[in-house]
Amino acid sequence: MSRRRAVASADDAMTEASLQAAVLKLARLFGWRFNHPWISIRSEAGFPDLFLLRPPRALLAELKRETGKLTDAQSAWIADLERCPALEVHVWRPRDLTSGVILETLQW
Repeated sequence: MSRRRAVASADDAMTEASLQAAVLKLARLFGWRFNHPWISIRSEAGFPDLFLLRPPRALLAELKRETGKLTDAQSAWIADLERCPALEVHVWRPRDLTSGVILETLQW
């Protein structure tokens, strides 16, 4: 099996919970504060999974499995948040972890 195929297979197998654990580990390592509602029953539908803050930067991240799809509510929130220049908005998938995109985003 090629390295590319092995990475793709690992990405496909990664759960959203595993991705979140990896993102939060990196966030702690690079000094970010973060918030993630454990139970979002009373929260507005579609709000991104994570709010991360390390002044002067603030970002929101929706986490998805490799094949996960955004709901209409998530897409609407992301579209509105992207119109706010002070915020960075991301939809991260396991491939963004293995490719280094998340690491690069959080380390600077």
